[in-house]
Amino acid sequence: MKIDNEILGLRLEVVGLAAVMIASLWQFVFTDWFESQPIEMQNIIQEEVNLTILQSLNNISYQLLAEDETQNKMAFGRVKERTDRTFLETIEKRENRSNWMNGGQYKFFTAVKASLFVLGSILFVVGKVLVLHHVTSNKRRQSD
Repeated sequence: MKIDNEILGLRLEVVGLAAVMIASLWQFVFTDWFESQPIEMQNIIQEEVNLTILQSLNNISYQLLAEDETQNKMAFGRVKERTDRTFLETIEKRENRSNWMNGGQYKFFTAVKASLFVLGSILFVVGKVLVLHHVTSNKRRQSD
């Protein structure tokens, strides 16, 4: 059984449109979530830094009230320790976020989405070309 260009073209169009639809759903369900995560991570890191700054200012204000040198040294130690710890944690979280974005599932999900869009578009265009070729060849046969 020979399939003519029109039927083959229509089938390719359907498969191409289905691939584009799957790519759209893929983006909606997976890729959009992955793309929003770096912003969420940045917001969390910024919030932790802001809270550390506020806590340090709070400790410094108590240090100004303290008349005892021992209390001053303890307050200074708390401020320095908390600031140093948050500084290192912030760098580590930034590196983790960067590593997460540059590898692993994020790249895979983005590649799948792009592949589905490209494949669907190519199939759709090829299908249209085959249908167009079929229609024009039929018109030529009828005019002869």
